[in-house]
Amino acid sequence: MKLLGLLLVLNLSNAALSHADEAPTQVEKAKAIYSCPMHPDVKSDHPGECPICHMKLQKISSPEQKAHSKSPTGAAPKKIKFYRHPMNPSITSKVPAKDNMGMDYVPVYEAEESNTGGLSDVPLRGVVTMDEAQFRLSGAALARVERRDVLVTIPVAGRALSSSRIALQVPERELGKLKPGMEVEVTSPATGQEAIQGRIAGLDFVLDPMTRTLRVDVQLLRPNPSLKSEASVQGVIRKKIQNVVAISRESFMQSGASAYVFVANRETGRFVPKKVAIGDKGEDWVEVQEGLTEGQLISSGPNFLIDSESRIQTSYEGEL
Repeated sequence: MKLLGLLLVLNLSNAALSHADEAPTQVEKAKAIYSCPMHPDVKSDHPGECPICHMKLQKISSPEQKAHSKSPTGAAPKKIKFYRHPMNPSITSKVPAKDNMGMDYVPVYEAEESNTGGLSDVPLRGVVTMDEAQFRLSGAALARVERRDVLVTIPVAGRALSSSRIALQVPERELGKLKPGMEVEVTSPATGQEAIQGRIAGLDFVLDPMTRTLRVDVQLLRPNPSLKSEASVQGVIRKKIQNVVAISRESFMQSGASAYVFVANRETGRFVPKKVAIGDKGEDWVEVQEGLTEGQLISSGPNFLIDSESRIQTSYEGEL
């Protein structure tokens, strides 16, 4: 009897080891998740086309691998708050579900602190987590915040006073940027659209109450005989801001009067909305007065897909 009992225990142990060896194989055979390159919210457990743009869905990863994986820092997997419809974010479920087309509901995770700067400080914007494949599909890119010169241009229009002087009308909102000596470049139909260079010689003291503009006198670098008095001119005033913290124009988003960026952490794949104070805006670059420091990693845009996911992360916090 003792021998029979020992054999029974050994058989049960071998069976348990056999099932343990089979577990990874079952995970590996799990179906993958497929996502649309243009609409990352659209996900499916099988290949197919996006119901919005009809692009071919691309393989992202297996759900079991995501469920059992940990972040590069060894942190535990994030907790799922609820699941939302892949096409209609207003439809949610507290348990996994599928829509009428068989697509899985998208999990929405609880916000957590991270070394990208903590929680979001932007109202109605939450922390977004993306792996590298999802980030590439969003169309955005990563960039380091740097110091550089920013060239600001102020569109203006006016009239010629003589062949060597012109008067421009500058909108009230731009007056804080102006000072004598700044570069001006204009064209005029009277000169065949030839570029005419000059510098600000002086600013008037009284705004025009009807147009809310200020007269700015410009001395041309050299007289232009083709420029007749009262001829119309249009062009730009140029202002160079040197050695300032700057980001590309596509990097920041607007929410009302507030501007914000998505600070990135490449190791965790997290993008944290961060408020910034924007200064002068150039054609390609904008000055950042507060909120970022040189060397930080941000999403340099276009950020509309990341921003859409960020809004979704906080859309239903008060409803659950």
